[in-house]
Amino acid sequence: MNDEYLDYIEDYARKVDFKKIGENPFYFEKVYRDISMKFEDLYGVSYNEMDEVYIPGTLLNADNKKFIAIFFIGVRNGGINYRAIIFHPKYGLVDEDDFQDVLSEEEYLSMIHYKYRLCVKLLNDSPGNMFKKY
Repeated sequence: MNDEYLDYIEDYARKVDFKKIGENPFYFEKVYRDISMKFEDLYGVSYNEMDEVYIPGTLLNADNKKFIAIFFIGVRNGGINYRAIIFHPKYGLVDEDDFQDVLSEEEYLSMIHYKYRLCVKLLNDSPGNMFKKY
């Protein structure tokens, strides 16, 4: 697991204006680019040799609202997405395990069947994951 990257995300999140992520598409792209470049700096393509890894990407909920997210991916298990941590404009970093407790009921329901896109390609990505991606 890449704890160094998750530590970076937690540190980086302290400097993020989460509200601005939801209002300004250029700021959204800047934050996404920053966390993606850090992932690439730390791991290059070696993430494909890990068992599990946190990978930056974007999450699209059922209402077509896009969020910056970090996905916990089982690389050796065909790219299975175990969970996500989203950059939420109102609540900051929200772990998928906490969606029901933190988000409004309406927003929570729109997150149940989200789709996602990783910032990198997995060599061992299962074709079964395609319906979950956009």
